[in-house]
Amino acid sequence: MCESTNKGAYLDSNWSEIVAEVTILYSQLPYIVAVYCKKAEGVCDLLFVHDSDDALSAQNEIFDRTLTLERRFPKADFDYLVLHKNETNDIGLATRMLLYSRR
Repeated sequence: MCESTNKGAYLDSNWSEIVAEVTILYSQLPYIVAVYCKKAEGVCDLLFVHDSDDALSAQNEIFDRTLTLERRFPKADFDYLVLHKNETNDIGLATRMLLYSRR
């Protein structure tokens, strides 16, 4: 079995825990609007959408929390993208799964 298949199986078997951890970690940040994900080839690609006026500070705080996520799931590969809500387009989001949304 290739490494991406092993990582994909790890993601699948821990998926509900990963979603719960992402929700806990990022719902605490008041400027997080939504968190989206896309799983491909054993990688969990997370997209964070925020509405902060201080984009650099928001990005730093979001990335600080990724360390917690990576420690909790050491066999998973994560990629991260942080965008302001004004930088997103619905077409790009349509291919992703919504994990968390602030309503």
